[in-house]
Amino acid sequence: MSLLVLGTVQLGMPYGVANVSGKPDQKVATEIVRAAWDGGIREFDTAQEYGESERVLGVAFQELGIANEVKVVSKLRKDINLDDAEAVINAVRESVERLGIPKLYGLLVHKEEIVDGWSAHNPSQPPLILRGGVPLVEHVGVSVYSPERALQAIETDGVSTIQIPANILDRRFEQAGVFKHARERGVEVYVRSVFLQGLLLMDSKNLPAHMKFARPVVERVEQLAQEFNITNQVLALQYVKTAFPDAHVIIGAETPQQVRDNVSVWNALPPAGIVERVREAFQSIDEKVLDPRQWPRL
Repeated sequence: MSLLVLGTVQLGMPYGVANVSGKPDQKVATEIVRAAWDGGIREFDTAQEYGESERVLGVAFQELGIANEVKVVSKLRKDINLDDAEAVINAVRESVERLGIPKLYGLLVHKEEIVDGWSAHNPSQPPLILRGGVPLVEHVGVSVYSPERALQAIETDGVSTIQIPANILDRRFEQAGVFKHARERGVEVYVRSVFLQGLLLMDSKNLPAHMKFARPVVERVEQLAQEFNITNQVLALQYVKTAFPDAHVIIGAETPQQVRDNVSVWNALPPAGIVERVREAFQSIDEKVLDPRQWPRL
């Protein structure tokens, strides 16, 4: 099974600095899912807060007859009280019903501070979600922003999955040993932001005004891609595939062709020396570039 995962925030709402087509209609969304399935992708990443993403995915699964075969990882709404067992269980059931699947492969909490107070080093009564008390869920985990939280989550009893940002520019988690520790603890790692919300795929000359601060970095990405005689897309995707061979890698798409292109790039052989060259070229990048939460708003 491919370690590629289709990220589906784009199916529920407009997303990403490079998004030009907005949210696709159901017909296009189903074709995006079909392209992923035909390309060997069996996992889908979504969230209760991604607009209509879960419902749109559910329709696509039913239309394609794959609802009993897919693996879906979803995230709880941030406003749910994790100590309220009934609220958590009801939210999970609602997700499963919208998706039209037997169960969730993974359930993530998108609040990294959740691991405070009940890590393995400071035991206390963890919320239901980490006690294995949520039906219809195979794996439970946390979506984090910082290496420190990732390492803390890995050491937390009950956490079997983490989701982190990583790409050719953002090597903080790699440098902190997150992938190594996760492998040792048997925790699955899902990597998001491979294209940094599309920034790494944009032409440095055509960045929107509010993203001009990132131009020098994007220009360096272009220069490195030219050095290998490949596109930015190939550079970004082949790096994470090669550098993090055990990780599940999330890619988004606005069209079926984008999915097919990403699958084709993923299945190709990586350019020789790509990992070493990327590590040499991008040793330290300003966190303002790495963290979309810090980007200026339109």
